[in-house]
Amino acid sequence: MLVPNVQDKTSELLVNHSSAFHVTFISTSVLHSFFTVTAVVGNLLVLIAILKKLSLTEPSYALLVCLAISDLGVGLICHPLYVIWKLNWLINGLSDKYYQIRFYLSFISTYFASVSLLTVTAVSCERFLALHYHLRYKSMVTPKKLLSAVLFPWIFSALLNIFDYFFPDVNFYAQGLFIPLCLLTTSFAYIRIYFILRRHHNQIKCQATAMSQGNDQHSTKQEEFDLQSFRKSVTGMLLIYALQLVCYLPHLVVEIFYKRQYTLGVGIVRNITITGVYINSSLNPIIYCCRLSVVRQAIKQILGFKNVRQNPEH
Repeated sequence: MLVPNVQDKTSELLVNHSSAFHVTFISTSVLHSFFTVTAVVGNLLVLIAILKKLSLTEPSYALLVCLAISDLGVGLICHPLYVIWKLNWLINGLSDKYYQIRFYLSFISTYFASVSLLTVTAVSCERFLALHYHLRYKSMVTPKKLLSAVLFPWIFSALLNIFDYFFPDVNFYAQGLFIPLCLLTTSFAYIRIYFILRRHHNQIKCQATAMSQGNDQHSTKQEEFDLQSFRKSVTGMLLIYALQLVCYLPHLVVEIFYKRQYTLGVGIVRNITITGVYINSSLNPIIYCCRLSVVRQAIKQILGFKNVRQNPEH
């Protein structure tokens, strides 16, 4: 177990006796207690909806399950552990147990954060492949490849954390490499998707204009419907990516530029940004329900709403 040296403990002790820090600890603990419930309930509903009503052989849904499990882990483990960590500080101060809980919290939260980031990247690549290789997509994405894509974020993140345990700061420098790589890959995928969708939309408009009447017009309308359906699913996952950036980037900036500092301002900002990272797990299910109609309809059926209109979406 890594324990800070005497100088680090002294600086933390001085900062933690500030009244502003007390207010920050207590207010963030209240937020974490609330979002424990929302993260668990929201992601459980999403998981049950997909597992009962949708097909896991569909890559986008399988990856969505992976993301929901990661968010559920944050609700079940990270939120409560954060509250326990702060309560222990309020009762016992900067004891050895305080640093032990902080170590486990950092280890587990880094693990789930890495899984989420890699999964969102995998989703963007899957959506790009589904659009770019539309006719060959089913033959390209085999069950074996899908299983590898689902398991990779969990295995890679676990190995990264294990290496960091034996070789301190491995995680820090590894994140400096793979986080920008993930963000660039996801951004590139969605940019390519945007241009492909725009080109397909223009082609369909040209076909519709050229056809004054006849049976071919039904085919054009069907293509437009499929394109709109795909665009909705892409928009939903793009919002999840944007929300992840909003929640993760502030904390990443603080960790990179103020990793070795412990002042009152840095301590307060760090606790606030950590809370923002965890809140991301409660907001994702809201986006699933708002933007992915199949997930929304499945949840309504589970909750007992009747006369739910079916609207298949890819």
